Amino acid sequence: MQTPRHLEARIYNPNAATINRIKSKYSVVELSVGYGSDDDASLLFQGMIWQTRDGRENPTDTFIDIIAATRDTAFTTGTISTVLAAGYKYSHVQNVVAQNMASDNIAAGAFPDIPGSAARPKVMYGMTRDHCRTLAHSTASMYFMDEDSLNYVAIADTSRVRTTQTVIELSPETGLIGIPVQTPDGIDVTCLLDPAIKVNSRIRLINAAVLDQIADLSYSPSDVANAQYSSDGSRAHISGVNATGDYRVVWADHYGDTYGNDWFSSLKCISIDPSDTVQSRSALEVTPE
Repeated sequence: MQTPRHLEARIYNPNAATINRIKSKYSVVELSVGYGSDDDASLLFQGMIWQTRDGRENPTDTFIDIIAATRDTAFTTGTISTVLAAGYKYSHVQNVVAQNMASDNIAAGAFPDIPGSAARPKVMYGMTRDHCRTLAHSTASMYFMDEDSLNYVAIADTSRVRTTQTVIELSPETGLIGIPVQTPDGIDVTCLLDPAIKVNSRIRLINAAVLDQIADLSYSPSDVANAQYSSDGSRAHISGVNATGDYRVVWADHYGDTYGNDWFSSLKCISIDPSDTVQSRSALEVTPE
């Protein structure tokens, strides 16, 4: 997702003084989560408060909702008007866009190594977010804002192994919940809430079989980009299940309830090595009784 991260938080049964302070005094909200003491909590979200609303959920419980986003001003209202001289590189475009967002404390972050330079000047005019998207399309990248940086990651690099990147291992013993499910857009994974898991994080599924997506046979192989068929056309599967369990997170949604049992992260992941798909299947013999 190219939009800034956002938070929806509901606080139950605050007193009137607390409600008034939140609505009139504070403009920034931080959310930290952890499983031990407060000293072990890790920052999950920090952003500007968009809106607050308070009310009564039932005859006995009151609440106040806090809706916030990370540095959304530059994304929603930022404009740009400049010209890059001939000879600029794609990384220069990122720097100019980031400089335009500096008032919202956003700096240039990761960017793919792309050689070459432009032969003609570049006119940059209009909404800043439009130029962010154009740069992503031009460099075959996905971009996202992570805390205080504008990052670009080449789509081809999302499927490559980087040995220097930390691997977060997920298994039934380390927080994996349920069975990972394959979809046409990637692998859906649910685990115990972990603030260390973010966009572009690398995870490894241990001792966890992925439930295959059913290939839609109403379409021909040419109509479904990730549908792979056997040489004789008799078998089909959806590509994207990694034999080693290595995946990269492209979306993370965290949910917690300190008054309930829900405390999990929902992840959308893609295989780090799409060529390493689970394609081998043993022969299955069915004999009627």
